[in-house]
Amino acid sequence: MKVNILHKYGANRHYLALEYLNSVDDLEYREFLPANGGLKYISDFSWILKSLATGSKNIIGAFEPFSPAVYLFDSLKSRNNVIYHTSWPFWTDDRVPVCIKNSVIRQKWISFLQSTTVVTVTKAAERSLENLNVDAKVIPHSVDTAIYYPREKKLGEDSLTALFVGRLEERKGVKQILSCVSQT
Repeated sequence: MKVNILHKYGANRHYLALEYLNSVDDLEYREFLPANGGLKYISDFSWILKSLATGSKNIIGAFEPFSPAVYLFDSLKSRNNVIYHTSWPFWTDDRVPVCIKNSVIRQKWISFLQSTTVVTVTKAAERSLENLNVDAKVIPHSVDTAIYYPREKKLGEDSLTALFVGRLEERKGVKQILSCVSQT
């Protein structure tokens, strides 16, 4: 099966696990914003136009909630198999990653989510989407176990080391990490 990842930019790092699936023989990354410009953007833009016209592609789309890009993806959905991928856990409150100019775009989003296959990486996002009557599937982030694996404990070793890499935001769970570390 051929799968196309359509992302704002830099999608490769988010979808490495798909490269290991036996059911995916061909994986292509496309960008819908000119992050790098040049021939790659022209090629990706041409691919988007062709997909709008001809369809029959498997597309995983990822873009910010409440972004106007929803109109592009909703159009692609009419002739292609589109899956929307998100990690956003705040669908029903005022925390939004882009400014919503009016209620029309919010309604477009709700309609898009309710009529599209939605995959999220957390239970929190799934619960938030359920409040909009969206049946999301949870597929957690993957980990390359050839690189990251538990090391063998040495005799008498009881210490725990934790590493957090990310933005210091409440939703990232830093308080929970500190709580777990302090309990050991």
